[in-house]
Amino acid sequence: MFPEGVQGFFSTGISVGRRLVWREEHLARLAAHAVHFGVSFDYESLETELRARLRNDDIPLRCRIAYYADPGRWEVTLKPMPKMKKPVKCRIMRVKQPLGRWKTFPRPDFGLAIDEEALLVDAGSGRVYEGSYTNIFLVSAGTVFTPPADGTILEGICRNKFLTMLRYSGYAVCETPFDAALLRQGKILLTNAVRGVMEGFLVP
Repeated sequence: MFPEGVQGFFSTGISVGRRLVWREEHLARLAAHAVHFGVSFDYESLETELRARLRNDDIPLRCRIAYYADPGRWEVTLKPMPKMKKPVKCRIMRVKQPLGRWKTFPRPDFGLAIDEEALLVDAGSGRVYEGSYTNIFLVSAGTVFTPPADGTILEGICRNKFLTMLRYSGYAVCETPFDAALLRQGKILLTNAVRGVMEGFLVP
């Protein structure tokens, strides 16, 4: 069922006026996770829980839907949106393996401040994977590069929306592995379903 050390899985988005933004995409992600980990997914019960919990106001809230392996339950939590300074300070973190396509917890702790992000890079090859909570885009020489959704990274909801927008707008987009050295040769953009599209810059 769950590998050793994995306590569950989740999806996080924004709710405004009793509406979870990109609701269908979040629920589809959770359903896919449930199938992968052999967990029962009751769509109607989760819909009922969301309707009961989401507020009818215009204040954006951070909505997290999670499945906890022990004791085997679903939970919806709402918190105020984090105040984020932009652009985001990015630090390259060398990792032995990627986080992979499943959004499980606990997530690795990189000791980041609220205005920081860790750009995860393979310790051996230098291949760029993703951020600790974002997907990575790099605008360089007239092309937008992003690591491919080949199982090594989370196929983020905002990532997919942004890719569609870029292509519709006529940008040249290349989903391909690339080396961390390229991060210093263009503009870094980060995507996240809660925080949207953010500009990042490298710091030591």
